[in-house]
Amino acid sequence: MLDLLVLLMIKCVKRRKREQMNGEKKKDEEFKEQCQRYLEGLSLMDLRCYGRFLNLPAPTNCKKAELIDEIVAVLSKECQPTRNKRGAPIKNTYFSENILLEIENIRERVYDKEKELDKGNEGDEEKGVTLQFSIRMDILNTIQKKLLNDFLNSL
Repeated sequence: MLDLLVLLMIKCVKRRKREQMNGEKKKDEEFKEQCQRYLEGLSLMDLRCYGRFLNLPAPTNCKKAELIDEIVAVLSKECQPTRNKRGAPIKNTYFSENILLEIENIRERVYDKEKELDKGNEGDEEKGVTLQFSIRMDILNTIQKKLLNDFLNSL
């Protein structure tokens, strides 16, 4: 009987892990798609400058589609950029900081959707929290007692 319960618990844990992995894969795919859509709207010069910022190897030799694919791969952490330090120093290191901000906004929208949904549900249904603890008052100094009293009064 105990072996059967253990096996059932293991199966439940494995199923939950699979479901979490599938959810993460969906989020990763959505992040890639949204980044790709955003980057396609940028100019080739902006993409090359951003590629240099990400330390992509030879971003000026790539076509726009290839460059976008490389940038998305780095942003989704599928590969690590390896830039060769040989050659002349880069003259134009400027790129628009709006690119960074928009990529971070996309990342927050995709990966924090569950948090936003939880925030939306908080107003609908209030859940009470039960807090149980014990403290030996004789070992607290006067400052700690005052802080504890203020904390309890704030609840």
